[in-house]
Amino acid sequence: MMKYVYHKSDAETVVKHKHGVDITVYAKPGVLLPNVVYEETEIGHLQEWYSDKSTQTWYIIEGEGVFVLDGEKFKVGAGDLVAVPPKVKKYYYGKMKMVLVTSPGYDPDDEHKVRTISEEEL
Repeated sequence: MMKYVYHKSDAETVVKHKHGVDITVYAKPGVLLPNVVYEETEIGHLQEWYSDKSTQTWYIIEGEGVFVLDGEKFKVGAGDLVAVPPKVKKYYYGKMKMVLVTSPGYDPDDEHKVRTISEEEL
C-alpha cells in the first residue's frame, strides 16, 4: 500500500545532530524519492558541501541566517525559500527552523565535503 501521510512520530531520525543541525527525516534511507527533512539549528551547518545530483530546497519557517552559496552570502529569514541546484558549494549559519526538500533523495555517495567551517568565520 502506498504511503501518503508521514507523521512526525513515524519519521526516521537518520542523524540526530549533524554539523550543528538537528535533523528529522520523513523518508526511509536509501529511497531516492525526494526526502523531506525538518531542521533546527542554533548555529548553522558548519560544513561546506555540494551534491553531484540533488537539488536542495530550504523553506525558512522561523529565525534568520545566512546561506553561503559558491562563496556568495545571502541573508534569509522566515518565509524565504532557498533553492540550490547540484554542484553548488554551500553552508549556512544562524538560528533557524527549516524544511529541506532534497530531490532526488539523499545519497551519501552523491555528497562531497569541501571543508569544515570554524565559528570564527561566521
